[in-house]
Amino acid sequence: MYGMCDTAGMVDRATATHLHLDDYPATLTFLSAVFDRKAHDPVGLAAIGYEPTEHGAWVDWDPLVASWLSSKEKALIHIARGTAIVEHGGGPPPRLAAPLLNVTAAVTLVDGRPLATWRSTAEATDG
Repeated sequence: MYGMCDTAGMVDRATATHLHLDDYPATLTFLSAVFDRKAHDPVGLAAIGYEPTEHGAWVDWDPLVASWLSSKEKALIHIARGTAIVEHGGGPPPRLAAPLLNVTAAVTLVDGRPLATWRSTAEATDG
């Protein structure tokens, strides 16, 4: 799912954050939903702030939301960034866990189906 970028294209390490798969699994799931179908262009992805690594990804949030991504893809980037903040803090406090899950589930429905189901269907129709 997360391949090593072996090209010259690199995210600016001065402004980017490395998200490790062990620490940011949900965040990387959202990012993967946006970028897995664009993985054929790792230099182009690095230019807008996303560079997969063997153990996660380098992410530069501001260039991502200012990039050529669609408005719906940018919305997922915003959700991923919020998810990263929550994951970095060790997860939501107990009183916010249920509302956070409910809101995330509601906004990640695509055609009435959860994001993971939508991704599987989209990948199956891409051939």
